[in-house]
Amino acid sequence: MIKNGRYFRHFLSVLRHRFFVGLGLSLFVGVLDGIGLAMFLPLLELFDPDRQESAAGSSVEFIQTLFSYVSVDVSLGSVLLFILFVFLLKGLFKYAEGYYAMKIQIRFILHIRKLGIERLSRYSFSSFVHADSGRIQNTLSGEAGRVINAYTHFFTAIQNGVMVAIYVALAFAFNSQFSLLVLVGGVLTNFVFRLIYKKSKEQSALLTNRLHRYYGLLMQSVHYFKYLKATGSITTFREKLNESVDGIEDANRRLGILKALLMAVREPLIFGIIIVVIYLQIVYFGQPISLILMSLVFFYRALSFMMLLQSSWNGYISLSGSLTNMYTFLDELEQGKESDGGVDIEKVESDIEFDEVGFSYAGGKTIFEELNLRFAYRKTTAIVGESGSGKTTLINLLAGLLRHSAGKLSVNGISYDEINKRSLQSRIGYITQEPVVFDDTLYNNVTFWAAKTPENLARFEYVIQKAALTEFLNDLPQREDTQLGNNGLLISGGQRQRLSIARELFRDIDILIMDEATSALDSETERAIQQNIVALHGSYTIVIVAHRLSTVKDADTIVLLKDGQVTDMGDFDALRERSASFRRMIELQEL
Repeated sequence: MIKNGRYFRHFLSVLRHRFFVGLGLSLFVGVLDGIGLAMFLPLLELFDPDRQESAAGSSVEFIQTLFSYVSVDVSLGSVLLFILFVFLLKGLFKYAEGYYAMKIQIRFILHIRKLGIERLSRYSFSSFVHADSGRIQNTLSGEAGRVINAYTHFFTAIQNGVMVAIYVALAFAFNSQFSLLVLVGGVLTNFVFRLIYKKSKEQSALLTNRLHRYYGLLMQSVHYFKYLKATGSITTFREKLNESVDGIEDANRRLGILKALLMAVREPLIFGIIIVVIYLQIVYFGQPISLILMSLVFFYRALSFMMLLQSSWNGYISLSGSLTNMYTFLDELEQGKESDGGVDIEKVESDIEFDEVGFSYAGGKTIFEELNLRFAYRKTTAIVGESGSGKTTLINLLAGLLRHSAGKLSVNGISYDEINKRSLQSRIGYITQEPVVFDDTLYNNVTFWAAKTPENLARFEYVIQKAALTEFLNDLPQREDTQLGNNGLLISGGQRQRLSIARELFRDIDILIMDEATSALDSETERAIQQNIVALHGSYTIVIVAHRLSTVKDADTIVLLKDGQVTDMGDFDALRERSASFRRMIELQEL
């Protein structure tokens, strides 16, 4: 109940007055329908010869007063026209109710999806690396749809509850004793429904967990498709996916059984109670059948909406696992958001300095202690070291992806703690061993979906030339509008890396980070990209992480890193002269 209350408060916080407007329209629909149905009893009393003697002291007084107020004679035609008018008005409000429900549903859909996207964009990298990628994928795609369906069921259940209350009130107005007995029986049946709801909630949570697993496997099968196909392992992985799908369908099947059971037992239980109450009313309490039947008309309406309410509520319960997961996930994103300072960096105009910087991972493993290092402004600095020496962590600190735990890290003389990280990161170009290529055109990949203005097209041509891609562009069948395929499968590794360089240059950056960007390339392609990097010398602060020393031979400064400590630094020739470990690396690579 506490969780349901939280969900209700969230619905209210998003929809605000719209929620109550929707309920108000439902209320009008119920009242108009009740008035229309209630008119049939005075109609019977007014125009049935066998009942006209008792008409003076019955419900016909209402219709006579109403018609005299609007100066209309009471006749069969006028009463029937009034009933028709009431139901036409009900139809109008019913349309307004459906249209408004659609509008607020769309509003909630936009809210829940944009909230997830916004919080994910503010999620810190340090939190992201420990997150379940399958869960993120499932929650923001499949689970979002299920949450929206849960909301729809929740709102519909409340609407149906309003309708039930209206018809029960009308039934009590006509025959309170009959209505009370039916309600008591309805409360007793609730124990059966609660048991079904409990089982549905358990299966919903199980289904959500299995969906997380499936999406995680599916993402991996797409990401590693080439390897799986080349090694024949796709068959084994397919079986893992099939097992996951079987688990999902098993949970769906159990939910379906519970839903079918609910639908099957609902009417027999409810109408069994009504039959017993009718028998008691006639045989033991001696009530006339006409009075019972009029209350029964309202109760039949109430019970119809009660069944819809139970169906909607069961639908909501069956999706409650998705609701719990979504709100837990959103809370985790909020708790894991990166902390930012308030100072914006419009341009990097100085060295980047590490002053006795320390960093330890959450598990307690220390990578750096009192690291002192300077990345010179518009110079090329290379980081060289064995695996595990701290190169990747150093780059993550430099890019603001991780937060140092001691010392001071600064740029433009401002501490990273005081900087708005996004403003700094907008000045950073980042190229990795596996370049990012979107399943889109060459132009959109380079410009990041910038509008095709004359200025942007001219800049596109310029960075294509700077990245040595002009010949490649001219050979494409549709030039810049050519689709590059999923993850750039239609182009070579060297072309992907050059595309990455072109994209970063288009962004008008100050710092260019190349993290093992050429380690997977052949020597000829590496040499060509190295020439691109040399051509950029002096225009950017360039940081290169590399295993191949040929890539960093022309760097202004090469930093030797070992076990989180800088053991030496200098240009290539200076290190070759004084560092035995650097000479050994040169010999091993036959440079």
